[in-house]
Formats: sequence, structure tokens, C-alpha cells
Amino acid sequence: MPAPKDNDFKLKFKTRAARMRLCREWCKHLRQGFSRESFPLCDPQTFKNYVETFPEDFDTEKIEKAERAGRSFWEAVGIKGAIGKIPNFNAASWIFNMKNRFGWRDRREHLGDPARPVIVNRVDFSKAVESGRADDV
Repeated sequence: MPAPKDNDFKLKFKTRAARMRLCREWCKHLRQGFSRESFPLCDPQTFKNYVETFPEDFDTEKIEKAERAGRSFWEAVGIKGAIGKIPNFNAASWIFNMKNRFGWRDRREHLGDPARPVIVNRVDFSKAVESGRADDV
């Protein structure tokens, strides 16, 4: 006989206490600068599913704060390395880390709102100078 629908047999973290512990461990992991993908207790999609299924067990404000703290950790590494406080700091490695981890780019993909293009007025003073009318411009 198959299991009844909406059962929790497949859930690894079946109780509220277990899910709240999962949230605390997730936040601790992120605050230390580790990625979501390296979390040992579950993968990021599973964590997201738990947050969506049991929102009362996951403090989203604490999760967001932990994500910011993890980013702050890596930015602090960059600052310390740039000012010489980390011996043999590898700036290129750090830059790749920031690009891969936080989506940093060397240049902007686009400037401004693509729906509202920037209008540039070009003024050519050479014609006025040639005609002797530079004072009129």
C-alpha cells in the first residue's frame, strides 16, 4: 500500500525544533563566509523548500543577516589584503572568488534604463571658428 499523500516520511527535519536547528546551522555556515552549496546538512534547494513549506520555523531576517555577514567577511578579506595586512595575499584569486560568489563584474552590462536611452547633443565648434562666428556660439 502506498504512503498517504502529504505525509512527512521523506522529511529529514520532521520537527519544528529540528527545522529551527537547521536554520541556526545554515546561518552559522553563511556567517563564516561559506557558500550555500557547501552546507553539509542539506543542499540549497532543500533548504529553500523547507523555508517555503515551514515559514514559521525559519527567521528570514536572520537568514538575510547571515548572508550579509558572509559577504562582509569576504569584503573584509579583500580590504585587509589590499592594504597589506594579509601576507602573500592573492588579489586575483580573491577577485575571482567575489565574481563567482557575489556576481561581481569588471564593467557594467548597461548604463541607465534601456527603455530610456541617453540623448547626447553634439556641438561642433569648428564650423563656427572657421566662419569667424565663434562669438555667436
